[in-house]
Amino acid sequence: MNKLVKAAFLGLIAQSMATVSVDIDGTTFESYGLVGFGKIPSDSVDKFKETMAPGSSMEIDQSSVQVDGDGTYHFTVYGLPDRGMNVDGTVNTFSRVQKFDVAFTPKNESSTDNIIWTYEDTILLKDFKGQYISGLDSNTTVEYNGQQIPAVTYQGDGWSIPSANASSTTMISLDSEAITLIGGSAANGFWISDEYGPSLFKFDSTGNMIDYIEAPQANIPHVGGEVLFSSDDSLWTEPEYSVKENENGRTSNHGYEGMDISPDGKYLFTMLQSATIQDGGEKSKNRMNTRLLKYDITVCPPQLVGEYVVVLPTYTEDGKDKTASQSEMRVLSEDLVLVLPRDSDLGRGGADGTQSIFKHVDFYSLKNADNIVGQYDGVGQQIASTKGDLNSNITPASHYSFIDMIDPTELAKFGIHNGGSDDSTLINEKWESMSLVPVKCTTDEYYLLLGSDNDYKTTNGFLDFGKIQYDSGIDVDTQSFMYHIKLPIVPHNQGCDVSSSTTSSSSSSTVPFSEPSSSAASSAIATSLNPAGSSSINTIDTNTNTNTNTNASSTVEAASTSTALSTTVFTEPCEKCTESSTSYTTYTTVTNGSTV
Repeated sequence: MNKLVKAAFLGLIAQSMATVSVDIDGTTFESYGLVGFGKIPSDSVDKFKETMAPGSSMEIDQSSVQVDGDGTYHFTVYGLPDRGMNVDGTVNTFSRVQKFDVAFTPKNESSTDNIIWTYEDTILLKDFKGQYISGLDSNTTVEYNGQQIPAVTYQGDGWSIPSANASSTTMISLDSEAITLIGGSAANGFWISDEYGPSLFKFDSTGNMIDYIEAPQANIPHVGGEVLFSSDDSLWTEPEYSVKENENGRTSNHGYEGMDISPDGKYLFTMLQSATIQDGGEKSKNRMNTRLLKYDITVCPPQLVGEYVVVLPTYTEDGKDKTASQSEMRVLSEDLVLVLPRDSDLGRGGADGTQSIFKHVDFYSLKNADNIVGQYDGVGQQIASTKGDLNSNITPASHYSFIDMIDPTELAKFGIHNGGSDDSTLINEKWESMSLVPVKCTTDEYYLLLGSDNDYKTTNGFLDFGKIQYDSGIDVDTQSFMYHIKLPIVPHNQGCDVSSSTTSSSSSSTVPFSEPSSSAASSAIATSLNPAGSSSINTIDTNTNTNTNTNASSTVEAASTSTALSTTVFTEPCEKCTESSTSYTTYTTVTNGSTV
């Protein structure tokens, strides 16, 4: 990298307008402010001719990162949509992961986007039987290695009101919320967290399910003592569908919203979006005591080895106290995590106004927190009262405020505003994605990518492989921010020179990124889905559908020459958790008294 570019990188710190410092156990963490903004148009569609909404969680593939001679970063991002567009109920959208090529040129301010997204591909997810996975609300279960997985049985095609003699289908149900790449690369496979269970699913690089982790009973919803994974959001094909709300366990649509793997690759962390029903989750003002879980994934099956209480921030709206819902997390060490807590229904796409009150990226330290694993994990067991009073014998994680995402000075640098006109430059309501990429020419600085979930809100939407068109009454682009931050406890040892371990295929100005020493530090988001009351949905002829917008205008100019990347191979002790191949899986559901 030439001296001019190096100076430009280092100059970002000196030129930044709003440095924020946080001291945690003697270590200083800093944010140098917002250095990037970009968006994916709301009417973008994937290769299956369906509207994209990839902001529930976004993960940068560390093996893909390169830096041009002019300081532009190029990398692959895997974006996770949630269960699909809500109209008058959940729809039969097949679960998937979207792949994007991203070009990012760090700037302290810009009148145009400097995070450029280009759609590349889509991976449809399949269960252990090779069937696609549905976003429909769960109304039954299937069994896998003795564990119960949320599932749905529906008649017909799951998109239209079924006829009296329509056949039935049973599929696993998934409300996907967070993704984390194993070893920092999608080539190793990935984990996805789910709200219906709440559950944790493991997939190989092609999207085939290879493992599953059932939640502790305290987190699983029950009605009348029986497991019921429904979020009571109805099925599009059954308008009269309704169930009783769960009596304990996760609250509806507040399952595992955040998830990540520790930098050493040994532990999978996940966290409920807010408190369980028994811990105060029924009311916003009481649901601040949520549960953070830690699984050892070096053993088979994965073992729950840690559980901690995280007290979420609160804010006041119209004179009422509310709890900020955590929407994503990143694990920096076994003792420190980054969390994205935010308000709800405020901002672009929100139902309650344009003025956001609380959108943050904060730290939680587990260093002095009590590990309560196994102590409160039974059905209905409480860590707090239903009024949100934490048990006096439990020490929670320590909270440290860090980045205020609605700082008006920072937003103005990229032409974004909070409050006022409900236009395309208004900050979005739902921010649910976080990922990290090392800053070249530093040893402990990162760019923090934040992404929003637009809930499929567009006036030109398509579902069911393009056969159904809908209009949600508003166009909400998928917005993305990039912050420049310093994380001293996560050194990446990225200097300005090409690593000697990297083999150059040609003389080039492209600087390759070798795998960081903390390869999973930047590894691997959505909250409650609100039915769009103004939405309309219509069936169209697929032969006449010519909408193939893939954000073609947002392209990345290929480098004229390239340099081969070094590769870090990540190996897990076991691929599948099973005692023998003959007893690996079972698949059971009961419909009208008959076992299928």
